[in-house]
Amino acid sequence: TPAGRHGRSLRAAFAPLERSGLADDQINALKFDESGKLWIGTKTKGLSRFSNNSWKTYNESNSKIPSGSITTLETDTTNLLWIGTKDSGLVTYNGTSWDAYKKSDSSLPSLAVNCIRTAIDNSVWVGTDSGIGVFRKNRWIQYTQKNTGLPLNKIISIRHEDNGSTWIATFSA
Repeated sequence: TPAGRHGRSLRAAFAPLERSGLADDQINALKFDESGKLWIGTKTKGLSRFSNNSWKTYNESNSKIPSGSITTLETDTTNLLWIGTKDSGLVTYNGTSWDAYKKSDSSLPSLAVNCIRTAIDNSVWVGTDSGIGVFRKNRWIQYTQKNTGLPLNKIISIRHEDNGSTWIATFSA
C-alpha cells in the first residue's frame, strides 16, 4: 500500500510511457506524501502525481511550477509538498494552492535547487548551487561559505539525524 515516509511501499508495474499518464520517462525525483500519493519529478516535463490508479501532470501551463525540470521533492510534517527545480527556484503545493519562491522573495542562495530536506523541527532545508536556504517559522535564513564552515557552496545532499545533527554534502567540479 503506498503511503508516507515510514517504510511503507508501493509495488506497481506501469505501462510504457506512451500508454501511461506519466509526463516523461526521465525521472529525477520520487516522493510519497502522507496520503499515499506518489509524486514524480521529471527531467523536462514537470511533475506527475499517481493516485487511485490515475495520473495528473502539473507544469508551467496549469500550475505555478516555473520550470519543467524538477530536481527534488520533499514533504514537511504538514504534508506540504516542496518542489525544487533545476534553474527556476522552489514551489510548494498544499493540495489546492501553489506558492513560488525566487531569490527576490526568499533567501534562496540560487535558483538551482539540488535537494530539500525537512528537519525534526519542521524547518525545511534547501540545498542549491550557491548554499543553503532554511525556511523556519515563516522566515528564510541563508547559509553559505561566507557565514558558516561550509567547504563549498554547491549543496548536493542534506540529511538530518533525530538527535538534531545535520549532515551536508557539497560538490566541486
